[in-house]
Amino acid sequence: MNVRKKTAIIISAMLVFLTACAGNNSNNGAPAGSPAANGTETNTPANEEATSISMLTGVWGQPPADIKNSSIFKKLQEETNTVLDIQVVPVSNYDQNLNLVMAANGLPDLVHAFNSKAPTLVKAINQGAFHDLSEFDLSAYPNMTEIPELIWNNSKINGKIYGIPSPVGLNADGFMVRKDWLDKLNLKAPTTLEELREVLIAFREKDPDGNGKKDTYGLVGRGLSLLGAFGVHEPQFEDDMMLLNWMTDNYKEYLAYMNDLYANEVMPKEYFLMKNSDMKNMLVQGLGGMYSTPLHAAGEYTVDIQKKLPEASFTNLSPIQGPGGYTGQQKLGYYGMWLIPSSVDKKKVPQILAYLDKTASEEINNLINYGIQGVHYDSIEGQKVNDTEAQVKLRDEEAGQGTIVFLNKYRPYNDVTKNGFTIDGLEEELIKSIDEHIELTSASLFDTLISETYSDRYADVFKDLDATIVKVTTGEASMEDWDKYVAQLKANPTVQQMMKEFKAQYDLMNG
Repeated sequence: MNVRKKTAIIISAMLVFLTACAGNNSNNGAPAGSPAANGTETNTPANEEATSISMLTGVWGQPPADIKNSSIFKKLQEETNTVLDIQVVPVSNYDQNLNLVMAANGLPDLVHAFNSKAPTLVKAINQGAFHDLSEFDLSAYPNMTEIPELIWNNSKINGKIYGIPSPVGLNADGFMVRKDWLDKLNLKAPTTLEELREVLIAFREKDPDGNGKKDTYGLVGRGLSLLGAFGVHEPQFEDDMMLLNWMTDNYKEYLAYMNDLYANEVMPKEYFLMKNSDMKNMLVQGLGGMYSTPLHAAGEYTVDIQKKLPEASFTNLSPIQGPGGYTGQQKLGYYGMWLIPSSVDKKKVPQILAYLDKTASEEINNLINYGIQGVHYDSIEGQKVNDTEAQVKLRDEEAGQGTIVFLNKYRPYNDVTKNGFTIDGLEEELIKSIDEHIELTSASLFDTLISETYSDRYADVFKDLDATIVKVTTGEASMEDWDKYVAQLKANPTVQQMMKEFKAQYDLMNG
């Protein structure tokens, strides 16, 4: 496949596969409290007459040239029995456009939101601008019921469902490690934090690449998967405030552990200046032994590193238990959501939900991503499309490059299966690792809770936070300095307001 085709496929597939978050594979179905259990609204039978739906949505790359005359969009309307009026806005300025439309009270029937917790969107929700979809029987929509309950819960606002989350599959962050380095140094996979420390030091000191130089590092990056082991993701409260996770004693324990690792030189001296591209380069060049990353990445890095070092491989560590939990962190499992404005008649809402549910099928996902077989591509093998340059050009013109007009089909391990790994046993190994982490780890509550003050004031109130964390990690600042910094911010009225808002949100979610 040529570069042009690869690029087009990547852009169109971004909509479905952009990683973001994880769910729970043991509790499928629409969330408790929202479907028929409430007995409020029920789905109406589908009308033979096509449903007219106006829509505001985004496009990742090139927009469609002519939606009305596109064979792809004609097919979409035919398959969903709808008449669609679609306004497409580039992702680069989508949020700004959405804010203007909300301010002008000009919302269409269906709205896509990339950032479902954006302050202006949440404010509009609080002012009644969108339907509470918890009032409708979401169990009546078979494709939506495949979305795990945890994803629904993660997407809630004020404890209610205001949008249908677009799922991206189960995943979690964890530690990937050079398996061949463990084998060469006769080390077992660590099962405690002390054993983890010993492995990281060995990767630095014992020449695992065998070149006679001290040029390897145990840890690349900031080791954020350690946070779970110290219980940093567990909520802690003071009166009517929910402490920000870095204010807790648990986080201080994590800092002390990182300070010890840095003192033992297991991390690059200026690790805090490294960009993602720098870290990836260090890993695929064979200079780093461990990295905190989404679990599917161990497969991608193995493929990359074997281009230079055929015997090298990465594997994921099982979650390691620490004093407050396990290493790793669940992803939220969705990216973006669909909302229905309250200006839309309640009787029409089930018809719009039916449209979204129909689009969450394999057929409609493929239609928008790849087009019509025989016209825009020749065949699909799994999630790999075979096409010609002319077909790609036609598809880009008719569908655009990543135009968001559907709900992602729920694929439990999409980040893994989309890669089509050919290394024997690799896909099964990655899926097993994800299952382990989903069972033992949790998501960060601060990824699901909302504080308008936090969103508005984070940049200026916490402008010194990252630098202070680095100083404590490198030993430039002491733990006493850290305590003073935390105490100062805990006394800040603006920060206290943030913590009160987070506590109120937590109570709504757990009331």
